[in-house]
Amino acid sequence: MTAFVTQRQQFKSQIPTLRPGALVTLVASGEYYSILFLHMKSLPDPHSWGLRDDMIGHVIGLKRVLDGAPESPPEGANFICVGDLNTMGMNVTYSDKDMTGTEELGRYVKRLRHRRMRLLAKTADHTWWGGTASYPPSNLDHTFASNALNFKKFDGAEILVRGWPELPMEAERINWIRKHSDHAMLYGEVHD
Repeated sequence: MTAFVTQRQQFKSQIPTLRPGALVTLVASGEYYSILFLHMKSLPDPHSWGLRDDMIGHVIGLKRVLDGAPESPPEGANFICVGDLNTMGMNVTYSDKDMTGTEELGRYVKRLRHRRMRLLAKTADHTWWGGTASYPPSNLDHTFASNALNFKKFDGAEILVRGWPELPMEAERINWIRKHSDHAMLYGEVHD
């Protein structure tokens, strides 16, 4: 197996302070597998939501390019997009046009479906929590994958959520968050 990593600057959406996407391409048994790691813009304001929506547009564009590559299988590229997508919705001041995080995620599911990609089910919905009462546990981290890819199942889900969500006691969860991260880990295995 060989691999190479490239930085995808277009995922910064022309905002210098945003992180680029990291694209890891693995070559296994002559097949290419591209995994895009993203950390999309946080906050539920319209500007941040617009940046996230723009970044999803870049994911769609990258998938389109990969689908057209000579090495791509007939059913489309072996492509996975994973990370902190910050699907927290949008709050529009003095308007009834707000969007929940669930609605935002649903929008991305619909858009990526047109590129033959699906949202992978997780063993836990909540993947982020700051460990305080200020913000409740949230569903911010996701994995989208090409429809043709098969994943190992974990309790019926394709993505195993590891870390603080696995711990039964709140004190244990808070300790894990302080020690490691406020985000849980997402784990998946592609199978033939």
